[in-house]
Amino acid sequence: MKLSRRRGPYWRYGDTGRAQRLDVLLCCGLLLIPQALRFGMRPVLMTLACAGIGIAAEMLCCLLYRVEAAVTDLDSATIGVLIAMLVPANVGLYVPALAVIFAVAIAKMPFGGTGRAPLHPVAAGMAFATLCFPVNMFAYAAMDAGVLDLDLLHSVQVKTVQSPAALLNSGARPTLLLTELLTGEVEGPIGTTVAVVTAAMALYLIVRRTISYRIPLCWVLAVAITAALWPRVTTGRLDSALVELLTGSLLFYGIFLAAHTTTAPKLPIAQCAYGFVGGLIAMLFRYQGVFEQGGCFAVLLLNAMAPIFDKAAWHYLYKKRGGAPQ
Repeated sequence: MKLSRRRGPYWRYGDTGRAQRLDVLLCCGLLLIPQALRFGMRPVLMTLACAGIGIAAEMLCCLLYRVEAAVTDLDSATIGVLIAMLVPANVGLYVPALAVIFAVAIAKMPFGGTGRAPLHPVAAGMAFATLCFPVNMFAYAAMDAGVLDLDLLHSVQVKTVQSPAALLNSGARPTLLLTELLTGEVEGPIGTTVAVVTAAMALYLIVRRTISYRIPLCWVLAVAITAALWPRVTTGRLDSALVELLTGSLLFYGIFLAAHTTTAPKLPIAQCAYGFVGGLIAMLFRYQGVFEQGGCFAVLLLNAMAPIFDKAAWHYLYKKRGGAPQ
């Protein structure tokens, strides 16, 4: 197999993508702070290890394909960091490590490297980890577990609990305060528990034009509408929408993965439809799926449909304007 190493199709003229990934890495670094304060240095070390594994996997693939390595674009490091954000702090390193290797070696490099993968590598890696290690992926250290052991090679032997998303999925009705949801006083993956910081990072990425505001906005709108129409909590439709949005990794997927510029549609109207449908699919996986978190599967389905959204939007604009859209 011959690997094609070409410049990725980015949405801003002259953008190499490195600045976008630096923005994402900065956001992930800030999302790590609450976990480091709660569990010690283990989440930080795991994130750094996953970034290094991503770089090493790309370099090995480049040696295999006999092409020049381009790890300085930070793409594989970003893949590793994003996967680390989506696993429990107490999990053994082998779980996210295998997910990173799958993402880089299977979902990215065979298609030509950075910017050429038709499916988001992080979503592919997370789908692999979810299917292969469901027990490890959804067992979270309790809030009062304290500082975790720094032995990354093995899972930490501490009290583990289910996340609020898992309780909802099993039919339970967790009672949570809004302050707990916003400040991260709930169990969940490393980078997804503090909704206030996640929302702030989304605003930063939008202002920086690293992502389009249309996709995460429509994603959140679809989630809120679905949760309000079919609530799974007993305290009201608004509470249902807040609990669904602020627990688990659903919000993280909508911001950092679904809005990824190289796998998302390019036309504005297509982006709106793409984000809304993505939110609906993510909620369908939450309500009817086997696993408590199905955001990775929703993103993969969306990526596969992205050309359809752009084509449909193009035809809509063509008929509306009486000519080809400008």
